[in-house]
Amino acid sequence: MSETNALFQLGIDLNEVSSNTQAEVLEFPIAQSKEVKASPLTSSDERTDFFIERDGKRFAGTHLIIDLIGASRLDDLAHIEATLRRCVEVSKATLLHIHLHHFTPNGGVSGVAVLSESHISIHSWPEADYA
Repeated sequence: MSETNALFQLGIDLNEVSSNTQAEVLEFPIAQSKEVKASPLTSSDERTDFFIERDGKRFAGTHLIIDLIGASRLDDLAHIEATLRRCVEVSKATLLHIHLHHFTPNGGVSGVAVLSESHISIHSWPEADYA
């Protein structure tokens, strides 16, 4: 498939002027609902969920975004894999699979550690010392 055809398949028309879609602010109404209290999990529950409870409400975990500024070894696949494995170990999570892709020529890495509980992802830009 040609690059032009591939971009067209993604909805990108190479003959059109770029739109300002990214500059637009779209607002969507949020449906009003009653506040629901979390029911406590009991030992009879067969599912093992990794929800956390705060102030009587249950959440599907915590979302962390970590920026690495001035970082090194961002193109070292072995180091990144070892670091992801250490993160899984420290968080006492269950690792299912790690997939890393090394880009050339700049050496960036994108990857994910797929966990039973969730996932950990990384995207690095070694030319900017940033991930």
